[in-house]
Amino acid sequence: MNKREGMTRQEKQHQNYLKKKQDKVWVKEHNRKTRIQKNKARAMNIEVEREKERIRKRKYNYKEYYHKIPVEKRQARSKVSYAIFIGKLSKPNICSICGEKSNRIESHHKDYSKPFEIEWMCSRCHGKLHRRYKEAI
Repeated sequence: MNKREGMTRQEKQHQNYLKKKQDKVWVKEHNRKTRIQKNKARAMNIEVEREKERIRKRKYNYKEYYHKIPVEKRQARSKVSYAIFIGKLSKPNICSICGEKSNRIESHHKDYSKPFEIEWMCSRCHGKLHRRYKEAI
C-alpha cells in the first residue's frame, strides 16, 4: 500500500482500467483479446477432454482384447514374464535370427503348452515371422 498517495496499487490499476474503458478503440481491442484467450482456453480444454476419452477407450479396448486372447497364450506369457522378473530366465539382447543387438528383444512361442521353449528375436524379425504366418493362412 502506498500511504503517501492514499491509494493501493490495485485501486490505481482499477482507475487506469476505468480511464481506458472510456476509450472505445481500447475496449474493442480488449474484448477481442479476451475473446481470443477464452477461445484458446476452450479449445485446449476440448483437446484435453478428447485425449482423456481416447485413453479411456484404449483402456477399455485393451481389456476387451486381453480377454479374447486364448487362456493358454496368456498363461505362457505370464509365466515367462514372471520367470524373467524373479531371475530364473534371462532375456538376451541379441536376436536369434539376424544376430543383431537390440534393446527390444521379444519372445516367440511356437507351442504355448511349452512356455519356456522360447525363441528370442528383435521386433523386426518377430514382425516378419508373424506376417509370414498370416500370408500362409
